[in-house]
This record gives sequence, structure tokens and C-alpha cells, in this order.
Amino acid sequence: THACCDLGDSAITETLGLGAPAMACAPALMAFVGGVAADALSFTAEATRIYATRGLWPELTIPQLDGIGLPMLLDTALVVATATQPAINTGIAHKDPGIGQIGAGISRAPLAPFEAAVRDLASKLHH
Repeated sequence: THACCDLGDSAITETLGLGAPAMACAPALMAFVGGVAADALSFTAEATRIYATRGLWPELTIPQLDGIGLPMLLDTALVVATATQPAINTGIAHKDPGIGQIGAGISRAPLAPFEAAVRDLASKLHH
């Protein structure tokens, strides 16, 4: 394999809401990450169920959806309650330095870390 392990920066930006939750803003990018334009709307719709708010800033709206705000601030409790693995819009770098990006795609975060975080927080609240 020529691909580097996922570096994690894409996953971090996803927690804010930039990436897969914002795919409806750029449906043409679905061809690059593997999908069709209609999939972009699905990723954004799914995100509205597991993100805490729609839009923190008025500049971050989705014209194709009548200007609603981007789903923002990934909510761990909602991820666990809905058993939804958050989508991650990620670039794939070559494992060797200097070669750069060799692909892109959509991956899913595993549920286990979210479940562990909720359990840990719950145990601290009960003490």
C-alpha cells in the first residue's frame, strides 16, 4: 500500500462541522471523494442529527438548502444516542514524504471512543 495512515486533521475539522457536514455546499466534490451530488445532501442531513447547532456564524450557511446554517459542533451524546458513526471527509497522503496527496474519500469514525467518552463523563457526574 502507498497510503499513509489517516493523520487525523480531517477528523478534527469534522468536529467543528467543516468537511462532511458541509458537503451540501459543494456537491461537485462528491465525484472526488467517491459519490454523486445527491450524496452531499445526505451527509449534511445526517450531520444535522448529531451536531449540536446549525451555524455559529452567518457566513456559514448552505445556499442549496435555503440558507440554513452548517451543522456545527459534533455532539458526542447525540452520536451515541443515535448510534451514528460520524462521516469524515478526508484526504489520503502518500506514505513517503514529498509525494503528496494520492486520493480522497469518506470514512466513518468508530462509535467506541464516543461511547467511552459518554461513559466516562457519566461516571464523573455521578460522583
